[in-house]
Amino acid sequence: MERQKMSFHSDSEKGLGPVVASLSLGSPAYIHFRPLALEERAKQQCQYVLSLVLRHGDVLIMEGHRVQIHYEQVFSSET
Repeated sequence: MERQKMSFHSDSEKGLGPVVASLSLGSPAYIHFRPLALEERAKQQCQYVLSLVLRHGDVLIMEGHRVQIHYEQVFSSET
């Protein structure tokens, strides 16, 4: 993910189901979770509640639709 970035998002689209898996390939990547905030100002003030490092070959499984309803995540190559 060198020089690549994905903004905060949830995987709550119809058809994805309650289990979402992420496979990390290549450079280490960080995934940060924060509470889902609906207002723009609240989004800027949210702190991370969980941060993980995903290395080449790691699989992260997010199980349960409530993860996607209550939290959003961002992947980045920086802490």
